[in-house]
Amino acid sequence: MLKDNLINNMLKISHQQIEWSQSDTLIKQLPYTFENGMQFHGFTAKCSGCLNKIESKNLRGSVARLDTNRCLLNAKGYCQPCNGITSYSYILTAAEELRAEVFDADNTPGDGAMN
Repeated sequence: MLKDNLINNMLKISHQQIEWSQSDTLIKQLPYTFENGMQFHGFTAKCSGCLNKIESKNLRGSVARLDTNRCLLNAKGYCQPCNGITSYSYILTAAEELRAEVFDADNTPGDGAMN
């Protein structure tokens, strides 16, 4: 049973790494400029496994416009120290300040300030 779980986890990580390697780097899409002129320059990504900072060159994904001053950020970060992939999904809103809501269909959204 333990061996089956280990193999399943290895296959899952391998699939995530393949998906990650085929995505565009996030840095190429930044800064993202909203219609009101506010810009999103990125975020500090941490590995969900070992909590190390993930380098911006290892963040891949997309920024898609939702409406005038809102967009959806979907990204995956590759952590070299632990060989893991962490997923990030945020709805960014540019009003008086840039706000981010965690986009997770399974949990209640949270929010925080972004840069």
